[in-house]
Amino acid sequence: MLPAEQHRFLDALRALLGSSHVLHLAEDCAPYLTDWRKRYQGRALAVVLPGDAAQVAGVVQLCALHGVGV
Repeated sequence: MLPAEQHRFLDALRALLGSSHVLHLAEDCAPYLTDWRKRYQGRALAVVLPGDAAQVAGVVQLCALHGVGV
């Protein structure tokens, strides 16, 4: 995904969830990307914290629209 596309995707997530529920800085995402044994490290453009099932559905729809894997 190109940087401009990343920004559009993150902006769409923020519009849906609110900025405080979209983590994109490496230090904010890190705790969510490491398994409990600290043996495996994942990668993600962002970590989202939806508040209800409707927001989860909205995030999945945005991911599909932007071609982002879940």
